[in-house]
Amino acid sequence: LKTDDFSSVFNFRCAVHGAALRIHGKPNGLPYGRLGLVIGRKLAKQAVRRNYMKRVIRETFREQQLQLAGLDIVVWPRACFDRAQ
Repeated sequence: LKTDDFSSVFNFRCAVHGAALRIHGKPNGLPYGRLGLVIGRKLAKQAVRRNYMKRVIRETFREQQLQLAGLDIVVWPRACFDRAQ
């Protein structure tokens, strides 16, 4: 939730880039994973679209939470997606 937490993940410089998402990660030393989302208004003008993207990413993280234990992950979508896609 804090800017320092996001900055530490970005500064760790461990990232995976794809056509739809940019995912940054860093070990956190905790027995659970933490998720951060960066979805700006430039990407999706309507709050409904931004919230849908957040829900989908959070649910995916929840389903994979056991494999992601001990990591801080920041997901930064590169393109807007919705139910139709």
